Amino acid sequence: MSKSDRQYFRLKYPIKLAPYIEMKSKMKSEMITLIELAEESCVFHQPFPNIYSLGEPVQGELHYANKQKDLIEGYVLFIRGDKVVVKLTKGVTFQRIMEEQRFIRQHCPDFQFKL
Repeated sequence: MSKSDRQYFRLKYPIKLAPYIEMKSKMKSEMITLIELAEESCVFHQPFPNIYSLGEPVQGELHYANKQKDLIEGYVLFIRGDKVVVKLTKGVTFQRIMEEQRFIRQHCPDFQFKL
């Protein structure tokens, strides 16, 4: 499947506007910055190696730069290097993705969205 054949739109974030997830798992709470967001998935960097494992449940509150929030739930789908890909079972709407894209375009007009 090519990038143009994707079922869901993926949004890449500039570092200064990237949302963070307030994770609540494994009896710990941590803040992790998102790299990419889609309706049914998200990607973030592991702050330390081997914190997350395949299939591990993930849940938390997603905090956006514009002060909006979404509750997310899912599980670790795969890990590549320090990037963790989470399959969301409770995610964000397409409307939220479009709101985020508009927000990024307003505040970072030169940002390149290509992945």
